[in-house]
Amino acid sequence: MGDALEAVLGSPRRVLDLGCGPGSLSLRLLNRFPGLSMTAVDHDPVLLTIGSKAAGTVRGRLRWVDADLRTSEWDADLGPGRYDAALSTTALHWLPSRDLTRLYRGLSRRIRPGGLFLNGDHMPLPPDSPGLRAATHRWRRRAREGRDSGVRGETWEEFWRSVARSTSLKREWEEHQRRYPPHHSAESNLTPGQHARRLRAAGFREVAVLWQHMENQVLVALR
Repeated sequence: MGDALEAVLGSPRRVLDLGCGPGSLSLRLLNRFPGLSMTAVDHDPVLLTIGSKAAGTVRGRLRWVDADLRTSEWDADLGPGRYDAALSTTALHWLPSRDLTRLYRGLSRRIRPGGLFLNGDHMPLPPDSPGLRAATHRWRRRAREGRDSGVRGETWEEFWRSVARSTSLKREWEEHQRRYPPHHSAESNLTPGQHARRLRAAGFREVAVLWQHMENQVLVALR
């Protein structure tokens, strides 16, 4: 994603991080581009608290915004002006198709002409490839269990259990549960082609898969 920003924009100045979580992508980009300002957007009070307390504002270059990407007013607190780019990693697959389509239309208005949208996420292979889809699901399961690398990472379920036990995040955890009741949404099953059609309909000129590893893909859209 950083390579794409540099190749197309040179030195981006103003970028959105959508579904930022604790801000790992924002911090990587701020380290890479000295003149960059990031706006990190999420609606999870736990992740926003962890990120903002750990990273702060990076000397005024990082702004945290609590906004629900599922609503038409998600960008109300961003203030005026357009952005050079918007990026997201493993976040937008939780949006229902209707909300995602609306978000893409909003991004088309928020990203300046010549700017970029980059979405790195799980995007299934076409439904007419059932054998390959099954193989990628097996690979994802192996990766989660660390059977290839020998290193097993913490699962989201384990992470949230530790948050629920935390006394310092008690208020944020209660708000998280209010905003996201159990089984609040199903994971989107949109293919890259289906994403591309929605992005073009929203006003993006060119859309392509920039990078792929199994079902992990980075989709790039040029405004």
